[in-house]
Amino acid sequence: MQNESMSREERLGMVRACREKADKKVREILNDDQKKKLDQLEQEPHSELHGNLNGATPPPPRAPQI
Repeated sequence: MQNESMSREERLGMVRACREKADKKVREILNDDQKKKLDQLEQEPHSELHGNLNGATPPPPRAPQI
């Protein structure tokens, strides 16, 4: 993301491609229940990463569940 020789759109495209590749690899090893949980997590808003759009204070980060 810090490569200034590329346009913002090019950098975002590269990040998107990396995320899609990683998602595909992860899904290869997950069982069906885990895939459903991942689908749910991917649909949730991530205000800690993108900021809160309504101006409210974001909740504290969740501890990873093992």
